[in-house]
Amino acid sequence: MNLVSDSGREAMLFIDWGDNNFTDLIQYIKDLYLTDNAVDFLQAVIMFLVSRITSNPNIYFGIIATIFAYFYLKSINGIYDIFNPSLNNNSLVHFWLFCILLPVFYISGSRWAIATWVFFFGIYNYLIQRKIRYIFIGALSIFFHFSYWGPVLVFLVYLILGRRNILYYLLIILSFIIQPRIAPTINEIKTESFSGIQERVSKYTTNEYIQLRQKEEQRTKWYVKYPIKML
Repeated sequence: MNLVSDSGREAMLFIDWGDNNFTDLIQYIKDLYLTDNAVDFLQAVIMFLVSRITSNPNIYFGIIATIFAYFYLKSINGIYDIFNPSLNNNSLVHFWLFCILLPVFYISGSRWAIATWVFFFGIYNYLIQRKIRYIFIGALSIFFHFSYWGPVLVFLVYLILGRRNILYYLLIILSFIIQPRIAPTINEIKTESFSGIQERVSKYTTNEYIQLRQKEEQRTKWYVKYPIKML
């Protein structure tokens, strides 16, 4: 098992969950954003439930893959329904690029990939159908990966303010002006109230992590042999 990759570490974490009980799960959830926990809320729940049945990581990854496939394929199908009536070479290229935006073979760890498609599926369908339930589906992405607090918050601001582009441009300009003044206060709030999130963000931005990801990408490159008859 490759412990360098995110999936390798995730498999080992799943095996460790087999020794935890329901009380451990509750405590884990309580400390979720206070400590540097390895997974987020929904993945912790899935790991706990599946580990009650088996200790085989392959079964766990099969369930995770099913969740990913559902939101991935539903999102692609939604886009295809729009392109299909007027499908041409130009739209076909854009549709293909969308399909390979975050494909299965690009995934190292499952949390962020699932969160991405859950967020897209929910928000996209809300914008098309204007049904409130899709906002809640999009917000579920937070519980797959903590980093989606930002996109969900931005979308909620959009719902409140509507399409006021001038206002958004003004906020962008103000962010450059006031950021140096409010940054220390924000960092203090994050450190005191959400120390776990601060540790996670710091972990993802260290030089050691960046180098680890580069080595991991080199180790996971794969090729397909395709015989071509020489003329």
